[in-house]
Amino acid sequence: MGATETSGDRFNLVAASEAATRNARPIARAIAPFVRAHAASARGMFDFYELACGDGAHAAMIARELQGAVRAYDPSDLTSSRFDAVRANARGAGVEDVVRDARTTDATTMADVVEAEAYDGIVVVNMCHISSRNAVLGMFAGAKKALRRGGLLFAYGPFTRDGGKFSGPGDEKFDASLRSRDPVNFGLVDVETFMDVEAARCGLVPDEEHPVAMPANNLLLVYRKA
Repeated sequence: MGATETSGDRFNLVAASEAATRNARPIARAIAPFVRAHAASARGMFDFYELACGDGAHAAMIARELQGAVRAYDPSDLTSSRFDAVRANARGAGVEDVVRDARTTDATTMADVVEAEAYDGIVVVNMCHISSRNAVLGMFAGAKKALRRGGLLFAYGPFTRDGGKFSGPGDEKFDASLRSRDPVNFGLVDVETFMDVEAARCGLVPDEEHPVAMPANNLLLVYRKA
């Protein structure tokens, strides 16, 4: 997945959480082949939108990994509290001309504020298991509106499979911990019985490579707008 790292690829995420620092590069390199296979990237015109961008580590890393293919990257989050970090990370990666100013977006109402058919890719990292199910539904509805035909929705995080099967005891303990904090909204979401079903309701079909296995038992779900 992706090219071999060289000294020119290395840069410091100047303001990023430990988790983002650890997983930003693997996520970017998993996404990259899908983007490079998309017609828009060959013209250098692939446009990204990110929901729940946090400190912007993924925006910086994806834009850096896909230089020359991505025209614009629009990060967004529920609040503006970490928007300074988003900008700092983009500058640190040398992609401040691609990563645009972050905007506030509530996932539950994403479809109300996002432009129609304005993007080729949407990125959502580590949101589905720590957000309300309405936020996840809002993500799909927003993707339906925002993506151009053939556009891609990338959703990364821990998930269960086939109706609630955990990938290991670590994920099961993590799920129990999340549900103890918020039994209504938090917890691992199932790929086949929830994510795939709700994606289909919004005209999003699983890519043939979906889901992509990632480090630490995480998954990258990949849906394409029909």
